Formats: sequence, C-alpha cells, structure tokens
Amino acid sequence: MYCMKCGAKNEDHDRFCCKCGQPLDHSVVAEKKSNLKKKRSRKWYMISISLVLVATIVIVSVFDLWPWRAKVTRGTTGKGQTTADADAVTLEEFSLDAIIEQCPDCQAAMETYIALIAACQDWMTSKETIEALEKKKCEQMQHFCTAQVIHVEEIPYAYKGSIGLYTGDWIGAGPAGNGTYFGAIYDTNIVSYTGEWGFGMPNGEGQLYLENYLGPWDMTYTGQMKNGMRDGTGSWFECYDDGGYHEPTYRIYDEAVYSQDQLTEWTDCVKYDAGTGEIIEYCKMKTDESGLPLMGEVWGPNDMSPEMENLLGIAGSLFLVGAMVYMTGEVVQSLTDDTYVGKTPEEQLAELDRYREEKKAEEQKILEREQEKREADRAWAGSMLDRLDAGEIPYYEKNRSYYESLYYAK
Repeated sequence: MYCMKCGAKNEDHDRFCCKCGQPLDHSVVAEKKSNLKKKRSRKWYMISISLVLVATIVIVSVFDLWPWRAKVTRGTTGKGQTTADADAVTLEEFSLDAIIEQCPDCQAAMETYIALIAACQDWMTSKETIEALEKKKCEQMQHFCTAQVIHVEEIPYAYKGSIGLYTGDWIGAGPAGNGTYFGAIYDTNIVSYTGEWGFGMPNGEGQLYLENYLGPWDMTYTGQMKNGMRDGTGSWFECYDDGGYHEPTYRIYDEAVYSQDQLTEWTDCVKYDAGTGEIIEYCKMKTDESGLPLMGEVWGPNDMSPEMENLLGIAGSLFLVGAMVYMTGEVVQSLTDDTYVGKTPEEQLAELDRYREEKKAEEQKILEREQEKREADRAWAGSMLDRLDAGEIPYYEKNRSYYESLYYAK
C-alpha cells in the first residue's frame, strides 16, 4: 500500500511508512457528518381564513424544491462531514444517472468528467488538452447544484493529468468538501491530495504530494489551494534521491507565496543532507511556467545571504562617502587654520598633494578588493561548470546560465 503522506510504497503488513514513519491506515473510514440543520417542524394549525391556508401551501411547496433540506440526514456540516446515519457510497452504488436526476444541470459536467478520465488514460492526449478539460469541468460545476451531498469511497477520478481514486464528500460531478485523492500518471508519477475541495478541484487548505519516478524527486506542498493550483501561502518540501548516484538531499521552503502554481518571487530555501540532516547550502528558488522549481543564487552554510552582502556593501559605501566628506572638510579647514599661517604657497600645495595621494591609494585598495572578489566568483563559477559537465550535481539550464554569467563577467 502507499503512504497517504509522502506517497512511498510499503508492504501490505507494514504498520508505519518505511520512508517518513507515518502510521499507515489499512482501511478508509468514512467520516461521519453531523446535521447541518434540523428539519423544520411541520405542525400545521387549523386556520379559518382560506388566503392564509393557500399561502401556507405555497411555502411548503417551495421548501419541497430544496432537496438538501429534505435530505438533511445525508447532509453536510460546515466542514463537509457526513452525518452519523450516512453510509459511504461505493463504486457499485455510485450512479451518474441518479445524480443527473437530482440536478439536470450537472449533465454537462458529468460528460466532461467521463471525457477527462478517458483522456488521462490515453498517453497520446496532450497536457494542454487535459488541462483544458479540467478547467472546463470546474467551470461547468459552478452552478446552483440541487444534487444530494454524499460521501463516496474509492470513486475513479482524474486530477493533474493522473487517474486514481477519490474518497470523501461529493456533490454533483465531483468532490466538494473534505476528501483524499490518490492517483498516478501512466503508473509512474504519483499525484495525491488531502484536504478541502470545491467544484471538483482542490480549493482551500490541503496537502499536495507530487512524485516524479523518472526524475527522481518528490515534492510536498501544505497550504492554500485554488482551482487545483497552489495559490496563497504554504510550506514547500522537496526531496531528491536518484538511488545511489548522488547522496539523497532535500530542500525546505519555510514559507512560500504562490499564484496559480508559481512562486510570486525568488524564495530562500535550505538544502540538507538527507542522511545526516546537515545544511549543505542556501539558495534562491523560483518556479517555471509548469510550477517546477528553478535554482538561482547559491551560498554556503557559513556565508552571508545576498541581501546581507548588499546591506553591508551599502553600509560600506556610505561609510567611505562619509569618510571622504570628513577628510575633505578637514583639509579645507586646515588650509584656513592658524597652523598654516606663514606657510608658503608651495608648502600648502605639498599638503594638498599628500592628501590626493592618500585618497588615490584608498581608491586603489577598493578596486583591488573588487577585483579579488570577481576572481573568486569566477573561480567558483568555473568549478561549478566543471561539476555540471562531469555530472556531479543535478543539471539545471538556469544554473548554467547563472554560473556562465559569473565566469565570463568582465
């Protein structure tokens, strides 16, 4: 069985995950819902005025048009949990026709739901086609649905191009409420999500797990979701393990802000040795158009961050400017000071020449320090390019561009 936290495969008799240590559940227990509302008491009183009687009948008829009120014994709470009397609907009991009878407006979304499952099972279907179907179904579900809220167990579903099973709250043509999905893309890449759903897609707080079998990496995001994408604030964990060629490592983004599956800006993260837990390096990370991470600036565990270096550089520049202003003032003051009274113009010019030579020497020292830093950066970038060419570190095109910009900088 697979771990619902990290997605690792375990033996059927294992009680704890061999990868993350999470306790394993050997059965999916349907959550019990509490009543959202109590049925209104329908105790009618005899009245003598026919007009009031007609109005009462009309009100009763109107309430009969709201299926969720008449079926509150299978309703939901504000958190989307089933009532104590509700039983999980299995695949054998699941009926699309019954849902459409309750809400005819769900028929279009149901047809897209079927088409999406078929598309995710066909390796010829493009990623763009699958994404378009997911977006279409989500939009079709955004109507005033009169279908009954049910709790389903292991119903076939498709999410992020994967095909898998969903267990949780269901309304109309897809998940809505709390639930868990576990699926795979062509039996290789794993996709799972546990948390809040709406309109058939993750919406709200939850945990998204992605594993690339061929990569090999896995990523876990815990935070806010919107229409199936990371959108808002959350934490991000990324693990890399190629099975022996490199030492297993992982990165942690303590807080990351996303917008439609992309990081809104470069984010600091820490890279660890998975075996010892020691910090390997700090780095800047972002994401590309598909939501996959890209590496930017890198610095060692004992080095200062680029922001701190910039702050110190600004402080140093301000100090030098202040020192130069002070020294200039001192020289001007010295020219008019009583100690220079009686000195010849040649002696005063000699004092100015000495000051200019000192200033020039200071400027030369600054240039030399900058040149030393450029040479050190160039040497480091050259070593990183050699490691990339030798296959000693994972290859990222963005990294090579960054290293080359340092190596060939004038």
